[in-house]
Amino acid sequence: PLPRAFRKGSIGVIAQSGAVLLALGNSPREAGFSRLISSGNEAALGLADYMDYLVDDPKTAVIALFVETIRDPEGVADACRRARGAGKPVIALKVGRSELACRVAATHTGAIAGSDRTLDAFFRRWHVIRVNTLDELLETSILFSGLRGAPTTSRRVGMSTVSGGEMGMLADICSDYGLEFPPLSEEGKAGLRSVLPPYAPLANPLDAWGSGDLKEAYPASLSILAREPAVDLLIVSQDMPSNMADEQIAQFSDVAAAAVRARADSGKPVVVVSNISGGIEPSIRKILDDGGVPALQGSTEGVGAVAAWLDWNRPLPEETEAPPPLPADLLAELDTCGGIVPYALSTRVLAHFGISALCERLTQTPEEAKAAAEAIGYPVALKGISPDITHKTETGLVKLNITDAGALRQAWDELERSMNLHHPDARREGMLIQSMVTGDVVETIAGVNCDPAFGSAVVVGLGGIFVELLRDVSLELAPLSPARAKAMINRLQAAKLLQGFRGKQPADIAALEETLVRLGRMAHALGERLVSLDLNPLMVLPEGQGVRIVDIVMQARPSGDSPKHLP
Repeated sequence: PLPRAFRKGSIGVIAQSGAVLLALGNSPREAGFSRLISSGNEAALGLADYMDYLVDDPKTAVIALFVETIRDPEGVADACRRARGAGKPVIALKVGRSELACRVAATHTGAIAGSDRTLDAFFRRWHVIRVNTLDELLETSILFSGLRGAPTTSRRVGMSTVSGGEMGMLADICSDYGLEFPPLSEEGKAGLRSVLPPYAPLANPLDAWGSGDLKEAYPASLSILAREPAVDLLIVSQDMPSNMADEQIAQFSDVAAAAVRARADSGKPVVVVSNISGGIEPSIRKILDDGGVPALQGSTEGVGAVAAWLDWNRPLPEETEAPPPLPADLLAELDTCGGIVPYALSTRVLAHFGISALCERLTQTPEEAKAAAEAIGYPVALKGISPDITHKTETGLVKLNITDAGALRQAWDELERSMNLHHPDARREGMLIQSMVTGDVVETIAGVNCDPAFGSAVVVGLGGIFVELLRDVSLELAPLSPARAKAMINRLQAAKLLQGFRGKQPADIAALEETLVRLGRMAHALGERLVSLDLNPLMVLPEGQGVRIVDIVMQARPSGDSPKHLP
């Protein structure tokens, strides 16, 4: 049963659900479609094939997806790359956000890098805008379609309303999306004083209701706000439901006409957001359509669409460097190490990519341990090392703050007894001597997780015992550029700790960024050989002092064992 009428436009839709496709086609949200494609179970053609078609379709300017599964990540990535090159945004609603059961129980990165997190990284890498609801999919597509050819802007926004209450609500939503509202210039304030009553507050966002003069004062106020040099895009908040009284229709038609005039006079993008969904008064919709001003429904949907458009128009990050290949001897050793990789081999692999575990030595006898501790300098830590034991603290295989040779010998004997008691059959590599990390440090986790569908992702987050509890982590697909590494860190809630919090010194964020870039090179070079890697904790020292690896757990895939792709 097809809809009675389609609104023609430039949005091409691909849905892996016939019911969703009909819901989108039947929607009264005023989206204009070029193509509506139900890809079904994709027995013959797949998502990437349909995307390639829309990339080449001259009637399509925006590609909207409803996705249940991505069967061909490489094909979809290539289609997304072509879409970006053609200037066609891809907006996707991918269902199944809940994390799949952990596939790699041996390491923290396997537990926290759930498939949906990796999918987010996949979308970021290929410049796909992800939304969570059908309403968001439609409104975001409508905005991108309506702003085709508009100049690229920053996140500096001007906003006008005719309601102080709605202005407060919108300000909260805009803050959630990271939009910036630059203060008004003195010239702008002077202009507004000349048209608004003296009791009207002058600020951005602007309550331009004044005395209710929507014919003269409001258009003048909007024009002044649009001309502000620090404002690059204007949001006009105006409710326009189709059940309004005739007097309201006349009033708010003046608002719509003022938005169109501001767009024409300033040359800047102007977007009207109706805070109420469910349809827009047709006569007002026509004013905006004829004037090239997109009209969006829903506060969150509208502001979210604006934020997505601003993000998409940002310059692309620089390309990443090609990673150095791993020497044949290391590859051969790694291929024989199915499961947890021996500590000594892990450190050699990391060192090849410029990631060194400094101030430590792996020892075999108490005498070697004593010499190592004296060379490194007390206090030291002592750890029992075995590829069969990943969580050392759970069975007492870590001793900290050892201050002299006598305490070191006592710790060695205690660890020997603990190994014999709890892990009698474990393979033993020796005892690791490490220098103690003191002072203002931030515990992080960094590592790699190989997703069977999307490939290797670099992980960074708050480390130590809180990693699986708080799950404050960020992911990007390997390899990483410095810009992507910086963005990963900035997405963390713990970023404030790294920047210096409550009198603490700023941490060496630059060293952490460089470590992530090097991990990305390593992950890209090893590919499917590397199942996962934990550097946990990875201590970030004060600015200029670098980072310190405290523990390493690397898991490799046995030679010839290929991962299964997600269904």
